[in-house]
Amino acid sequence: MWKTVNYEVCGRGHKKDSIPCQDKTYSSYIKNVNIIALADGAGSARLSHYGAEVVIKAASEYISNNFDAVINNEDGKEVKINILNYLLDALKNKSTELSCDLKDLASTFLMVAVKDDVFLIIHIGDGVIGYLKGHELKIASRPENGEFANTTTFVTSKDALSSMKLFRGKTDNIHGFVLMSDGTSDSLYNKKDATLAPVITKMMHRNAILDHDKIFEKIKQSFDSVIVNNTLDDCSIAIMSRKSEILCDYQDMNDLGKCDLLGIVYGTNSYKQQISKYDYIVNYLHKPRTLEQVSRQLYIKKKYARKHLDKLLATGLITRVGHKYAQYIK
Repeated sequence: MWKTVNYEVCGRGHKKDSIPCQDKTYSSYIKNVNIIALADGAGSARLSHYGAEVVIKAASEYISNNFDAVINNEDGKEVKINILNYLLDALKNKSTELSCDLKDLASTFLMVAVKDDVFLIIHIGDGVIGYLKGHELKIASRPENGEFANTTTFVTSKDALSSMKLFRGKTDNIHGFVLMSDGTSDSLYNKKDATLAPVITKMMHRNAILDHDKIFEKIKQSFDSVIVNNTLDDCSIAIMSRKSEILCDYQDMNDLGKCDLLGIVYGTNSYKQQISKYDYIVNYLHKPRTLEQVSRQLYIKKKYARKHLDKLLATGLITRVGHKYAQYIK
């Protein structure tokens, strides 16, 4: 089962000038089609935050309703024309509503859609699309930049059709996809080597095995405190991943992975003992238990049992069921 998480945050430059966040992200699951989408509104377009929102929702609607037709159509140009026309029609309706020019709604566009064992990737403009195949992070689509610095192609650009990238393929041995805006790529993408930061794999893994609210909070905290400080631009990301032999459940993780998740220092004299204790608690919570039951089972005081449970709650490995604790069920 594919899981998704997405987040956008206003950049320091826009906050300083009281400009709305122009990055927008979206995810959906409609008609058995999993979708993540991202759009980066043009800084030169005064209402691009509206345009970005329109683009990701219109595209998700179109692909959800026409996935099979898009995948089975061998005429790639026709597919691109149909997609772009749908987006432009939606933008024209918005421009009428806002009494603005189409160019005022300019944005880039990135999307990954998956149904059964088939994926579809669409990309217009800058930003990065990556994926995890086996153990290796790969680039599916690099930024499309214009002739001059800090320029790119937008959905509303005259050359949007010729610049649009469209990929179709099988999800065999693919465990996750990621979309990121150019602001985020300043931190998580090496332009020189065209490689993604290894932390992307960790984010995909956490998304695959943890509660959505927990991974969302972790990503939000990371972006708000670290990523956004590496650029003046807005920052956004969208991830789609699934549990697999690579992105495995906690019980199947190695000691190093468990230490990283639990915040235990790997290699110390007590790390194996600490892991063993958390392993035992997680397994014991295969059905809901009270704090008192956990305390008795571990032969420790309630305050220490609560401390262990709080850590597991923070990671998302367990959850609260009323006044009891239980394993998080994916």
